[in-house]
Amino acid sequence: MDVLAHGAAVIGAGLEGIAIAEHLVSLGTTTSVAASRPAAQLAPELANTVPGAAAIDVVGIPSLPDATPVFLAIPLSAMQSIPPAALAGKLVVDVTNFWPKLDAATAFADSPRDSSLVTQEHFAESAVVKTMNHMAYSDISFDARPRSADYRRAQGVAGDDASARLRAAYLVDAMGFDAVDAGPLVNGRMFGPGTQIFNGGWRTAEQIARILARRTDYPAAKFDLS
Repeated sequence: MDVLAHGAAVIGAGLEGIAIAEHLVSLGTTTSVAASRPAAQLAPELANTVPGAAAIDVVGIPSLPDATPVFLAIPLSAMQSIPPAALAGKLVVDVTNFWPKLDAATAFADSPRDSSLVTQEHFAESAVVKTMNHMAYSDISFDARPRSADYRRAQGVAGDDASARLRAAYLVDAMGFDAVDAGPLVNGRMFGPGTQIFNGGWRTAEQIARILARRTDYPAAKFDLS
């Protein structure tokens, strides 16, 4: 499954968003980046930081092919500023995390580790999948390995739509990491800040699966993408 055949979009031009965009471009992926500022203002910045990426307004995302995955890499406090219709029908890869200094006054404060559930509520017409959030932005390109590598870093993948989880798993694999099926979106709390997975650094698929299986009632396991 070539999940990057139609390109990818990134919402967020901070450290995380730029790191994801850089990695996607390095893979030969047609990459669009949107931010809070208009595309006309973002374009000169991208020309220096991510040559090859195209600036786009958030409201322009619906014009991208339906199969284009969208990486959400913005502070949770900025989530409500994105019209849900802009991402309707898209696979939304939620790489965000709850950070008290930024998000204490938001709807996420009451249930910070379940922030992706609030993200799914906001983007009700999108398939939200939590993954790629328990890795430093600086590790994205540095730790990526081909599937043939003997020792590969893994990422948990949680989402309520099983087909969306599988698409996200192929995406994680294409970006150079093993994907672990963590089950429903609520299980994304198992790899949020302060958890064993989030704080543990580099872990293999087997290690992440064991941790998830101990802490949830879901039989977590590495996706079989062969």
